[in-house]
Order: sequence, then structure tokens, then C-alpha cells
Amino acid sequence: MSHRLAVPFAALLAALFLSPAEANAGEAQLRAIGSHGASYIYTTYGYIGVLADAYVKDVYDAEKVEQLMSEVIGIIDANKQNLEAVKAEGLSGDDAESVEEMIQIYALLQSQSEALIKFSKSRDPEAAKTFESTRKAVWPKIAKLLGIGASPAAASN
Repeated sequence: MSHRLAVPFAALLAALFLSPAEANAGEAQLRAIGSHGASYIYTTYGYIGVLADAYVKDVYDAEKVEQLMSEVIGIIDANKQNLEAVKAEGLSGDDAESVEEMIQIYALLQSQSEALIKFSKSRDPEAAKTFESTRKAVWPKIAKLLGIGASPAAASN
């Protein structure tokens, strides 16, 4: 899997469709972990942002935000635990580094989700600042992991 997470996002998803003849079982498993993790990270980042926008525009109330973000936090917890288990089985340097990067990104996405819950309950400007600073901090890490450029929206904020 060496640097496979650093290939363009579309190539990550295409990696799922490799035939068994193209890769040994361990390699295919690592590709699947990488591509599934990368796609979940990418969509979770967008989902959190869309939910924040929906809350600010009164589409969702604080209770709905808490419900949806709590679900995201729970899924991220499970993903982090599974990645920790994979890491504990021993990986090569590049693979271990990629898995660790994913775990760190998941932690930031959890922090962002928690800040959104806090903001939705209180409208506290500090919670909004925490949300935005975490959002700005996590995007470059996601872009690096996926091998994609900085989002124009993320770069302008």
C-alpha cells in the first residue's frame, strides 16, 4: 500500500476493483482499507460542513445536529479502533504511516463534530471558532492523504 493513499482520490476508489490476480490478498486488503477509509474521511468532512450550514440556516435544530453528529462520532470511534487493530498487527513503514495519518484525521473530524454539537446547543462564539479552526486544520491533512489539491472553499477561509 506504500503511498497508495497519496494517489488521486478517483484512483483510490478504482483500486477496489482490482482482480485477485493483480494483487495478493494482503495487498488487496490494505488497498480496501485505504480506499474505504479515504472515501469515508472525505465524505465525512463534507457531511459535517453541510450539516453545519443546514443548522445555521435553520434546516436542522440542535437536537438533530446532536443526533447526526453523535452517529458520526460513533462510526469514527469504530473506524479508529479497527485501524488501531490493523496497526497493532504490524505494517511496513509507509503503510503504518498512512494508517496513523488516518487515525489522526479521524480524531480531528471527531473534534469538529463535537464542536458543532456544542455550538448548536449554545451558539457560543468560542465553539464556532473551535469548529472553524479544526475544519481548517483537518483539510490540508485530508488533501495530503488523498493526494488532492486544496479545496478553493477551504483555501479562502
